[in-house]
Amino acid sequence: MIAPGRRLLVAAALAACVSAAARGAAPTYLVEWVSRTGEAMQRVTLFSDGVLVRKSRAADGKIEMKKRKLAASEYDSYVALFRAPDAAGAAGVFESGMSGEGVVHSVITVTNPGGDIWTLAFDSFAALTPEADRLRRALEDLRDSFGKLRASSGDFPPEKLVAGAILRKRDGTEFRILRFDEHAGVVEVRGLNEPYSQFFKIESLAGTFLPP
Repeated sequence: MIAPGRRLLVAAALAACVSAAARGAAPTYLVEWVSRTGEAMQRVTLFSDGVLVRKSRAADGKIEMKKRKLAASEYDSYVALFRAPDAAGAAGVFESGMSGEGVVHSVITVTNPGGDIWTLAFDSFAALTPEADRLRRALEDLRDSFGKLRASSGDFPPEKLVAGAILRKRDGTEFRILRFDEHAGVVEVRGLNEPYSQFFKIESLAGTFLPP
């Protein structure tokens, strides 16, 4: 039996998506994560203009909202993650069946430029697929990013960008450096579980990877 909290979250997410599709409007956000614990609710939204908003409502009705603008390279890294060709493979319902006031029920909604959407629903006891868990961790990083110092290009000095070194994205995905062209300012990396190479400008590393 589906928990009431989860039914409300999924119904709200689907209603918003159907409405947007019916209007044929371009999506106003890249990804949104709505979570509910009893009477408390939190909404984390990354808008298409790079603005990140976290709005929380406590069980007593108190509301808190925080907002920040992502750097272009940081925003682009999330676009690459959530709109990757295989990202929708994380979609689905992963409910454990557990109930109670302490269980957190969540729905993640991801949009695509054409207006298509997909959702991922789970609770705090759910067993997620590796793909779904990767997206959840990326959303947790966004949720917890307020008030934290983010990486800068200075955190990636040339002496740490040597062949064989490992760079880790905020979602936990690991990449091995294949080569660093200091003259061009470009790093070539390959995912430990991916067969293809990617190229990053040094100034864009801070928006995609954790400091080495």
